Amino acid sequence: MSGPIFQAKSYKTAVIQALEDARFGRGARSKLAEYLGVQASFVSRVLVGDQDFSAEHAVRVAVFLELNPEETDYFILLHHRDRAGAKDLRTHYQKQIDRIDDRLSLVRSKVRADRRSLSDADALRYYGAWYHIAVHMFLRIPGMDVATIAGALSLSVGKVKESIGLLEEIGMIAEEKGKWKVLDDRIHIAKESLGLRAHHMNWRQASVRAWDEGGPEDMFYSLVMSTDAAGMKKIKEILHQAISAIDPVLGPSEDREVHALTLDLFRVGRSKSL
Repeated sequence: MSGPIFQAKSYKTAVIQALEDARFGRGARSKLAEYLGVQASFVSRVLVGDQDFSAEHAVRVAVFLELNPEETDYFILLHHRDRAGAKDLRTHYQKQIDRIDDRLSLVRSKVRADRRSLSDADALRYYGAWYHIAVHMFLRIPGMDVATIAGALSLSVGKVKESIGLLEEIGMIAEEKGKWKVLDDRIHIAKESLGLRAHHMNWRQASVRAWDEGGPEDMFYSLVMSTDAAGMKKIKEILHQAISAIDPVLGPSEDREVHALTLDLFRVGRSKSL
């Protein structure tokens, strides 16, 4: 949980900042008004004036903004607090917000402790070619050398050496007694980084290649479905739980093979009238 919603000081600023996202395009406030079934002028009076969205509006705003379950809960708490008339009620909601903020601070601290952050330039270099991260993972497997990695990845020895040079330069591996030792393989990268975009594109393309070349142990699954906001919320919760369950499995397992997992869930068709 680290999206901009959690940095917002009020539910109104959260909406204003979210509507600046390029995916909503021009006339974002008008699109929101149409989705809510209200006049555009009302949305403007709420966001820059002294009027408020109703509780029902707030829930629909969260859907329009495509907030995940955690972001939705936080946004609704902001809305309740900002609309509360009594001081005790505002304090009640603020305490709930503070507890979430405290939990977020702990999560961010753990991420900083467990994962290294790459500069934008290094992230773009590391994620810019698919084979850099593949070489990085193969170096975790005992007994791997340049020629073996090159053969496994159908790369030239020169490409593998290029990757090893990059990994050493940015501090992810080090030479120890004539062998390469992985120093860091848990990386934090900002969501807006160009390197992250390249990373997603590279491994989705690798998935297509694996479809043609892979073996029976590989798994490919695509589903296009129709559902509603409540159904999508439940599906996201299931996927979040599954992702969270991966790390405890990886921890005790031995480094013997390299696998790639790609997971996408997105809305098909961006029109809010669909």
